[in-house]
Amino acid sequence: MGIDYGKRRVGLSYAEDVGVAVPIAPIVAATGENFWQQLDAVIHGRKIDAVVVGYPIGMDGNPTPWTLRVDHFIEELIEHYAIPVHRSDERLTSFQVNSDLEVHGLRVKRKDMRQHRKTGKDDSRAAVLILQDFLDELENHALGPCP
Repeated sequence: MGIDYGKRRVGLSYAEDVGVAVPIAPIVAATGENFWQQLDAVIHGRKIDAVVVGYPIGMDGNPTPWTLRVDHFIEELIEHYAIPVHRSDERLTSFQVNSDLEVHGLRVKRKDMRQHRKTGKDDSRAAVLILQDFLDELENHALGPCP
């Protein structure tokens, strides 16, 4: 499962053995126990065996102020679940989501952007990119360099 962790919204994605990430419903405006109950339902309901969390690294390669929050979230994930938790560089995932939407003619109008963000759909699209990048890296590593 891929996670794009945020203060107000948590984007989620999922992949089965075929190695293709797809978005699933985000967790929106959930805090405390309510958040963990919703995440429990996803993790147990889909029988998740590993999690990939988007890791915020600055464009200069250094940690950002958000990095510490994500580190804390990862610690909580490890405490709640007995499954591996991986970090994946999330630089430019939001930019890529917006770019992809524009290319496909799905860009949200500026006046509707605030309401659209509240849905968390773009956060789950970012979680797809995070998970897919991780899966692709695993596959490339398993195959080794091209001859």
